[in-house]
Amino acid sequence: MWSCYKGNNYHTSCVSGSPALKGSLLWSYDTGEKINASPVTINNILYTVTEEGTLYALTGDSGNLLWKYKDSDEGNNGVEKFPPLVIDDTVYFTGKNGTVYALSAGGGDVRWKYETGGIINSSPAIWADVLYTGTVDGTVYAIDMAGGDKKWSFHTGGICVSSPVIYGGMLFTASDNIFYVIDIERGQKRWAYTLEKPVCSSPAIYNGAIYVSAGYIYCLDIINGAKRWIAEVEGDPLSETPVIAANSIFIPTRVYMKELDKTVGVLYSLEVGNAARQWAFFSWGSITGPAVSGNVMYAGSGDGKLYAIDTGCGLQKWIYDTASIITSSPAVGDGCVFTVTNDGMVYAII
Repeated sequence: MWSCYKGNNYHTSCVSGSPALKGSLLWSYDTGEKINASPVTINNILYTVTEEGTLYALTGDSGNLLWKYKDSDEGNNGVEKFPPLVIDDTVYFTGKNGTVYALSAGGGDVRWKYETGGIINSSPAIWADVLYTGTVDGTVYAIDMAGGDKKWSFHTGGICVSSPVIYGGMLFTASDNIFYVIDIERGQKRWAYTLEKPVCSSPAIYNGAIYVSAGYIYCLDIINGAKRWIAEVEGDPLSETPVIAANSIFIPTRVYMKELDKTVGVLYSLEVGNAARQWAFFSWGSITGPAVSGNVMYAGSGDGKLYAIDTGCGLQKWIYDTASIITSSPAVGDGCVFTVTNDGMVYAII
């Protein structure tokens, strides 16, 4: 199951289960609307949100439409929503108009809405019946999941576009170039760490450390924020969430190839302990953040292809050509991988 942004509560983008090994189409569905947000899947239902602000629920095994929802009050501010989060029988998602939505997973009925008054450019996180989200005006909100009432808010003073992660009673997020750790019960800062550049991605947690990219990859101690290491990776300044599996970090970037006079997408594999390079995978287009199932990694590309890559050696296992740009990370089901494209298509590949 891949029920939230980056697949799990710690944003490692890694799940156990059977990988998709054939690279063959199981089904496709045309929403007719541009899709930039990653899909999620749970209980044989796939959820995806379009740039128009429509949430689609499709059957995972056949791609049939179960229901769809669009808020008629959004106007032009509801576009470009972000990956939803599904827990129990409720789907939670955020709109650029600053609204947090709770819908029934079975039929898409509205259970509650909460209007933050700001702009939301990230996906929410949930822990112990409380939903957490940040806004562009620099406010982090804790919202009761039962009725949609605010528990507390924390003002960072910067811009929050990082999806939060929760671990050990702490919320990890970023505002501009400052990485914050907030006590989830009191809504108070525990510690903060200043990064080299503003953070546009979300953190990931693995083995007692927090990993975040902001020009460099930072590995910080989860308890007190002490620096374990900082690594520079060749290419554009890093802005994707690090993917962590089997003691390796996977991070996409773009590199200018002088001999080709062209910028290509590169996916690096680094050792989790010291960021030493293990291998690199190249694509003609920008590579999305990958998703990992078992020993296989899936990544989309601006060249319109979905790649299956061996996590151990970086060799390509198969390619599926969607014929349209892929800008969002895929989602992984049992023996299946789901990807969405800029032309509004949803694909299930086995």
